[in-house]
Amino acid sequence: MLERQQLPDLMLVILQMLTPLNLVVFDTQQADDLKGDSEVRIFAHGAQQIKNMTGMTVTLSDVVVTPQQVSVTTSGSVSNSTTVPLTDLDSVAGLKGVQSVRGVNINPASANPNVVSKSAHDGAGNMILDTAQTLESGQTLFLDGASQTIIITGTIEVQNMALAETDIFFDVERFLRAT
Repeated sequence: MLERQQLPDLMLVILQMLTPLNLVVFDTQQADDLKGDSEVRIFAHGAQQIKNMTGMTVTLSDVVVTPQQVSVTTSGSVSNSTTVPLTDLDSVAGLKGVQSVRGVNINPASANPNVVSKSAHDGAGNMILDTAQTLESGQTLFLDGASQTIIITGTIEVQNMALAETDIFFDVERFLRAT
């Protein structure tokens, strides 16, 4: 038996999966609009739920999530200022404490400064840091702690693959946060 799953306005238990007949038996009667609807999709999360629903054994191993390095370029020089002009703000998260900044001329007297905010969503603008810096125009800075692109590598093994059309999704929203 599969675990009880909370769905929007619907609480149900799948009692039986009759795979050869393509039937699903629920513990309570479902709405009439589900009858004969071939477009109803049922999801199973986790290896055991997938096995219960499809008979397939799915194993993920050696999974590595690698964020790509984010860099920005200063569009003007600053002297002892927390406001840093950039050519493009698109790569800057702009949320306090999410990204730290490192690079040549970053003040070595303190830890790498954190981004506090940004003046615009994208395009040219200013990045505000939590400590004052003296930087040159055209300087490359590296932002750590957030990325626009990640690379996921690993091994997926599927045993007893279903003969019918079956999609397997890697639900990255369960371990990555977009801000």
